[in-house]
Amino acid sequence: MKKFAFGLLALTVICSLSFYVWSSLNERDGIYTGIGSVIKKTPGLDTTSFTINVSGLKQDLLDGHYGLTEVIVNLKHQNFYNIDMYLEAPNGERVELNCQSGGYDPISKKLIFKDDAKRLIFIENSPYQGEYKPNGFLAWFNNRCQGNGKWRLKIVDTNKSKGRGVLLYWQLKFGNNPPAPKAIASSNLPLVVINCPVVSPKKVHDAKATMKVVFNENGQVNLLSDTASAISLPIELKLRGNSSTKLPRKSYSLKLKGKKQKLKEVSIAGIKPTSEWILGSNLMDRSLIRNPLTYTLFKNIGGNSIESKLCEVIWNNQYMGVYLLSEKPDYSIVQNVFNNEKINTGEQYIVCKDNHEDGKIGWYSRHKNYTKVGKKSFIIIKYPDKQRVARKLIPVIEKDFSKFDDALVNSFDNPVVDTSYRSLIDMQSFINYMLINELTKNNDGYKLSCFMYKPKNGTLHAGPVWDFDRALGNLNSDGASTADGWRFSFLEERATNGNPKWWPALMEDSLFAKTFVDSWKNNRKNVITDATINHQIDSLVQLTKNAAARNFNLWPVLGINNSGFYYSPEVKSFDDEINYLRNFILNRAHWIDAHINELIK
Repeated sequence: MKKFAFGLLALTVICSLSFYVWSSLNERDGIYTGIGSVIKKTPGLDTTSFTINVSGLKQDLLDGHYGLTEVIVNLKHQNFYNIDMYLEAPNGERVELNCQSGGYDPISKKLIFKDDAKRLIFIENSPYQGEYKPNGFLAWFNNRCQGNGKWRLKIVDTNKSKGRGVLLYWQLKFGNNPPAPKAIASSNLPLVVINCPVVSPKKVHDAKATMKVVFNENGQVNLLSDTASAISLPIELKLRGNSSTKLPRKSYSLKLKGKKQKLKEVSIAGIKPTSEWILGSNLMDRSLIRNPLTYTLFKNIGGNSIESKLCEVIWNNQYMGVYLLSEKPDYSIVQNVFNNEKINTGEQYIVCKDNHEDGKIGWYSRHKNYTKVGKKSFIIIKYPDKQRVARKLIPVIEKDFSKFDDALVNSFDNPVVDTSYRSLIDMQSFINYMLINELTKNNDGYKLSCFMYKPKNGTLHAGPVWDFDRALGNLNSDGASTADGWRFSFLEERATNGNPKWWPALMEDSLFAKTFVDSWKNNRKNVITDATINHQIDSLVQLTKNAAARNFNLWPVLGINNSGFYYSPEVKSFDDEINYLRNFILNRAHWIDAHINELIK
């Protein structure tokens, strides 16, 4: 380890002496060089900042005629996954170059970030070298950004080991015909146009912006220039997601604002009026339709499903690809079930079994999950949504929810089923919830984004369902890409945040199991027949096919094999992805048909 550190220091000194001559020669050609140093350890996510003073550019305001063309970074580090890099312009505009990309491998080569590169670094294997697309777009700098002045490369090293990395040098290249923001003129999908003072979507946190949505209800093509069919709204944006925040394209929560910055309920793209929305990226769902397909099927079987619409997004004049615009799941319950009635006594609430994150209000279950690791579930309070109120009500909500939790875990741990849970829940909502998660073989459905709600004077309901980008065979691990096996009883070997015991315990109750079996058979005869499933898939594909070509031209993620998501050498195109999805869900339904009676006690 000491030899590694000494070698890095020696390299830094040698490079520093050489660059005084080199950088002065290159500046005349629009190439500016910055000298590196050891990268600080940043457990608190502080950054090491490296500066280049740019002067004498052909023009001060960068645009599509003259601007930034490349960013070159040469660094050494033992674990590239722990490195985040951002480029900041003299006026403070920032673009993400890399965020926990690649694998847990060393890096010691030169990286060249260009908007027109053909490779995305987050899906690459070692050795990391050559040209890559940045996570953001250099084009945003070439939209009247100041060029002369201090440019900063900011690096975050989250590695907790003793070793340190070093930036050897970095360069900015300016020239003619640089990348400039590129929008699209029309789409079969709704167009969502966002203008935000934060140039890089990665850094959005409660940022104020404006949003324009173009949507023709009569089915005509949506034109960016159309004002008659467009609505424009002030919004507040916030980055959302867990692991997805490390991907190049991000997801966001949106709040629509009215007078005096109060929330305003508005109908967008044919979805019923609401004030809180999600703009979901789902970058690695290469079918583009897993979520909207599942939400529709869930609604068909009687589930309390959210509404959503696929759309194409333009951010600060830059086309960003296909997103899913949807209601926020917890706010959908507040609006459609609670009727916006604010009751802050704990009599009605929404909770979610999910990852424990800093700032989340909730409690740990008394019981261990159904995993070999045996961790406990964290239950997050989603409503009441005011932190002060939610924190005060933790004991009240925990006491009520624990009746359900205790009864089902007792059933799982003991030979006699504790049927007291029946009076505590809306059984059909739990059956619908499990039906859709089994049909899609959702790897996360029982342990993450697992919503439940209790209306005033009512019983506990399961739902709405949320987040299926890793479902329907789109995962390499844990048998998720095969059509066989029950997901509710899957015993995870490694996961620390596994399935609670609630789900297999429910199936131990003969009444619940028989009702589940009957519901499956009835739905298969009526609303989730093979023909119905095929029709839903065909309708979504017809709507998205042209947009898919644009999306994958911008984000070349088809046919890749280094992301944890499903890969097969036979699945290379968008059509292949749709065929794989179609075959998976039909084979899955047929497997359940053949094994459903085994659940009857």
